[in-house]
Amino acid sequence: IRKASKAVIPNWSTADISVNGIGHEAAKSDWTNIHAIPAREGAVEYITADSVEDQVRILVDKLFEEKVI
Repeated sequence: IRKASKAVIPNWSTADISVNGIGHEAAKSDWTNIHAIPAREGAVEYITADSVEDQVRILVDKLFEEKVI
């Protein structure tokens, strides 16, 4: 901790940084071709039963079938 508190951290400006010999002006990112992420598809199944215990039992059985647990 003491050694880290005495460390000198360099402070660079954008003019000091270059990427493979390219200046900071040419290294900017190109954001012209941005595409939206496709929506996920899936199915939802509601578990209905007479009691909460029955719902849990059905859910656990389904999770075992899918090898989730």
